[in-house]
Amino acid sequence: MAMTKKEQAALAEALSLVKITRALHWTPPVERDVPPPKSGGKASEGWDVIIGSLSVYSYSYGTLRDTLKRAWSCSDSHGDYNAKGVIGSSRKGSKELFSTKRKAMLALRYQIALQAAKQLAEIDEMIDQCDRVYVAQSPKSPEGVE
Repeated sequence: MAMTKKEQAALAEALSLVKITRALHWTPPVERDVPPPKSGGKASEGWDVIIGSLSVYSYSYGTLRDTLKRAWSCSDSHGDYNAKGVIGSSRKGSKELFSTKRKAMLALRYQIALQAAKQLAEIDEMIDQCDRVYVAQSPKSPEGVE
């Protein structure tokens, strides 16, 4: 039997809520596991999470997908590859990388969860302050009345 538009909208909302609920779990930190090469050695390759000024609301490099890059590191510089697989801009200093895209995504998830948790803690503190002000300003009840 075909669903009505109202039923389709309710199902879509329920599926969205399931995805959101599944996303609410803590991800442990992930360590970078590809060291930079020794002086003069062949460049190491892996994945990097380019976080910049990451916040839950905006990403300094545009979209969430733009924060995850295929990357390289030499003993004195590091950088990422562009969409065509050509070496993009480089930066000074070597850098440890992640060996797999999955590890890099888990590290990105951890960083976003950590930032969100910090922001939620700030909001909780503001709520607690409001509650303390409300309790302090509440009129006293007459004796014997609760």
